[in-house]
Amino acid sequence: MADIFISYSRKDIAFARLLNQALSSSDLDTWIDWERIPVGEQWWNEIREAIEQSNIFMFIISRHSLGSPVCKDEINIAMQNNKRIIPIILDDLTRDSIDEFIPDLSKIQWIVFHRDQTFQVEEYPLVEAGSPEDQSVAKPRPPFFDEAITKLNTVIHIDWEWVKYHTQLQNDALQWDNNHRNESFLLRGEVLEQAEGASLSAIQKEPRLTQLQVEFINTSRQAEKRQQDEKKRLEKRSVQRLRWVIAVVVMGLAAAIFLGINWYLQSQRAQKQATIALSRQLAAQALSEADSQFDLSALLSIESLNVADNNDAKSALLTAYEDHPALVKILHHQAGVSCMALSPDGEIMATGKQDGTIQIWNIPENSSSEMSVLSYAAHDSMVTSLAFSPDGKTLATSSEDRSIWLWDVSNAYAPQKMSQIVGELTGPVEVVAFSHDGKTLASGNDDNSIRLWDVSDLKSPKSLGQPILGHSGWVNSLVFSQDDTVLASGGQDGFIGLWDVSDPKSPRALLQPSEGFMFMVRGLALSPDGKTLAFTRLNILYLIDITDPASPVELAKLFTNNSDAYDVYFSPDGKTLGTWTDDGIVWLWDITDPLNPVSIKQPILEEDKVFINAIFSTDGMTFVSLNSDNDIEIWNIANPSFPQAISQPLGNTLSAAYGMTISPDGNTLATGNMDGTQLWDVSNPASPRPVGQPINDNFSDDDRFIQNLFGNFYSINLTFSPDQNTLLRWSMGENIEIWDVSDINTPSLTGQLQNDASKEAIFSPDGKILATLTDAGVLLWDYSNPTNPQSFGQGLWNYGASSMAFLGDGKTLAVGYDEAILRLWDLTNPKRPQVINQPLSGFTGPIWNLAFSPQNNILAAGCSDGKVWLWDMSDPQNPQALGQPAGSDIDGINKLVFSPNGKVLASVSKNNIQLWDVSDPAHMVQLSQPLQGYTSGILYLVFTADGKSLITAGYDGVAWLWNIDTETWQSQACEIANRNLTYNEWVQYISSKAYHFTCPDLALTDSGVKEYVELAKSALVANDLSTVELAYSAVMEKLSGSNQSVYYGEICQHGSLDGFADIVLPACNTAVSMATQNNESSLSEYRYYRGIALALTGDYEGAVEDIQYFLDQPTEETGDYGTYWREKRESWIAALETDSNPFDEKTLQELRNQ
Repeated sequence: MADIFISYSRKDIAFARLLNQALSSSDLDTWIDWERIPVGEQWWNEIREAIEQSNIFMFIISRHSLGSPVCKDEINIAMQNNKRIIPIILDDLTRDSIDEFIPDLSKIQWIVFHRDQTFQVEEYPLVEAGSPEDQSVAKPRPPFFDEAITKLNTVIHIDWEWVKYHTQLQNDALQWDNNHRNESFLLRGEVLEQAEGASLSAIQKEPRLTQLQVEFINTSRQAEKRQQDEKKRLEKRSVQRLRWVIAVVVMGLAAAIFLGINWYLQSQRAQKQATIALSRQLAAQALSEADSQFDLSALLSIESLNVADNNDAKSALLTAYEDHPALVKILHHQAGVSCMALSPDGEIMATGKQDGTIQIWNIPENSSSEMSVLSYAAHDSMVTSLAFSPDGKTLATSSEDRSIWLWDVSNAYAPQKMSQIVGELTGPVEVVAFSHDGKTLASGNDDNSIRLWDVSDLKSPKSLGQPILGHSGWVNSLVFSQDDTVLASGGQDGFIGLWDVSDPKSPRALLQPSEGFMFMVRGLALSPDGKTLAFTRLNILYLIDITDPASPVELAKLFTNNSDAYDVYFSPDGKTLGTWTDDGIVWLWDITDPLNPVSIKQPILEEDKVFINAIFSTDGMTFVSLNSDNDIEIWNIANPSFPQAISQPLGNTLSAAYGMTISPDGNTLATGNMDGTQLWDVSNPASPRPVGQPINDNFSDDDRFIQNLFGNFYSINLTFSPDQNTLLRWSMGENIEIWDVSDINTPSLTGQLQNDASKEAIFSPDGKILATLTDAGVLLWDYSNPTNPQSFGQGLWNYGASSMAFLGDGKTLAVGYDEAILRLWDLTNPKRPQVINQPLSGFTGPIWNLAFSPQNNILAAGCSDGKVWLWDMSDPQNPQALGQPAGSDIDGINKLVFSPNGKVLASVSKNNIQLWDVSDPAHMVQLSQPLQGYTSGILYLVFTADGKSLITAGYDGVAWLWNIDTETWQSQACEIANRNLTYNEWVQYISSKAYHFTCPDLALTDSGVKEYVELAKSALVANDLSTVELAYSAVMEKLSGSNQSVYYGEICQHGSLDGFADIVLPACNTAVSMATQNNESSLSEYRYYRGIALALTGDYEGAVEDIQYFLDQPTEETGDYGTYWREKRESWIAALETDSNPFDEKTLQELRNQ
């Protein structure tokens, strides 16, 4: 059976060939009729049989095929068999014209391959062919063709297993029908059950079952039932005879079973204890590596969770995640990187290497997406500098080979060399920089000069004027002012130069290097307004006022401890200045007042590693570093003061958030301040969005006076009703406003509660009682009519009440007091509340907060001494303390919240958030270290509906989202680490278990291919062949769809030599095919290793052809070495021609060592 039957018009044969080739390279088996076979009974039977046995019917719709009666007959057969039909559209056709050809065909999902956009057809009239169309060749137009093929592959593989099974079932049914429905062709046993199960599970899937398939399954079940009934009749007669035998056997087995069960239980306990011990050991090792090797720490934490999902593992993973909160991704094994550059939009990164190559990295919007890398031969020696034009479409590269290349990177997936500047350069080029209009390129040179180049025409750059002279050492830093009239230069001679380049053909000195400050310049930047110059010397960053370039004035000196400072950047608004030091620290200053810069909290990125190179993005949001382990790391430093939070503050709809609550379903968040209250849709916590306009300010002038008096420590109180239709809002000393939010887009004020100085307001679970907490006690309200709530009259007038919470039945209210006691009140009759028994005591301080979890009837109490108590409230008449209190924060517990499932408790103490595992309430366990980031105190804390995120608001008026989901931590840790454990690491830490991939979903890159190869080779040394096979099988799966021949070639080489040629042979074929198509110089090498793979898989004739092709090409192997290997290869060919395989393990080992 074929995967796909392709129906097409002969006039579209060029595209059909191209499509067939693309599908075949995706490991899909196709059936396509290439020949003009005379129409007849035998030919048409072949067509019918091919359609019936194919999984998918693919119809190329064009202006030609819509007139083809053969195509029409083919698609009718496909419809009769309920085949999955995928129309491929080549021409702009109306739906009516398609449906006129085949009714309802236009309703099926199309895949569009626009003619001339996704492919182009070229004619070759010299080719001998039977018809003109056979002389046509279709060639793909990247990237449009690749995008269409990717989409087509996705559609093909929807419910792929069902599609294949549908074809198999239809063929079985046809065989039964064609043989006069003979019972011997019916389904039996497990095969019948599989058919019934598949048909039920696929009832909503396409393609649907045919009527013949339904009859086939039903008839099979009827026949099976008849057979089973007869079998039962015969078995019943045998049962009596066996009973006496069983009685004897049972007695003997009973003792053995008892002993076996006892042994099994003991072994299970021992295995469980060993598993927990290994998990804890991995967690401890992860924590020990957190500071020095984040990627290893993260991977060990994930494996700790994989071994056993316990609190030690969760704590290790969260701690690793928190220690490097701004780290986005690590790019491993980039040895030899000499320089880096980021495009202005931050979407492309370029790296230059010591061997003269450049790499173009496409940085995705989020770390879960694939990050691709392309390598290009650029220079003959080390790349010294890279620079993007302001529009990000041009890349300039310079080198020690005395040349500058200009590249068109408008399509980052297919960069193009545009031109080379070489003749007028007399020495190595140290640095290049674009002007802000992108028309001028400046180069700093090893001959102490600066050159200006007109690059307005990328294909024909021109020199502008004479070289700018003045430095006495090579020029290593260049930057243009915002208006492109001034060029600042820094040199190895330690001097700063300022040049008037308003006329690039006649530059003149504004500040001669010899007149400047004698500093060893490493980093150089101009502020956006062009008035301030920043540069680094040793461990000092200097700010210089150059309003008058001829008379610069020092504004400030900023010290970076004892480590040398390098690159410098200004934020776009000119208010932030940054640099990095080689000890792994990013330094940021607020220079709103340049005479008095203020240090911003800096994230320490790599304490135990050294930065070799690093760059800032244009907007200052991204920092890329190359460390001493030759790893490139990408960091998000958008807000260094709060690096742990997973989102930016919730918009700018309100100036600040001094109040917050969340709806019972967790999908709507309310934040408020004195200017109004904003509702937010947080159904997707990572992307909160404001809903409607803010609720208008109704607060008095007295409130505003109090807020001004107390500043940020003045809060707005907000509470949702259980039905989510009401929002209460009030501030200190004000009445409680009642807002109808049944339509969150248009909230309306419906009334007020006359109640001054309320500190808290909570609803009973049924929403019929509202309790408000004041300094005088608790007041109860009848809220059964939301438009007219009434006081029940008698309240709980006990001074010192500090917190309250309804229990699950809504008839019991728990109230905490300053005198360190807890009272339970029976509200069966809310007009006459009754205290239940004696107050609960034993607390070690005033009870500041209470929270109740209805899932497990647990009441949590937070006290002023920082302790958290848990009580079982299943029977309010007899509450039970659970375990010992936990925590000891000296700032006390001012907020407690249970997660929706009741298994996690979050507590707030001033600036810290602590998570507790309360799945076993009698043994409350701390989860990781406290979440930190706030500096002015936390006001509010709520869980999202799924319990995977926390939302907090602080006295600074900012709301933040925090990720507390273990599964998300694992995926994000994999995205950042960007690798798997090496084989040696696995053996060191987890030798008791078979190797598996900790992060199996990582996208394949150049370093990723090397990772799999190294894994296979290390495992081969240890004779761990199962891991070798795992490595090559995994990389082969990931290679599918890659357009990098070097990936396939590398896997072909190593997999063949390691003895797994049967697995990697498809990679060998793809490498050869790509190299042939693209005329790559590596074709000879690919065919050589494919020849070895063919020999190892038994294709001796193909092996001879490939190895002989390699011998016929020029080689760099000379002398005795070259002679030895040539004779060796000729002896292989001789052996292969006699059907003998020369590649024994000794020969393969020699090749591995070559």
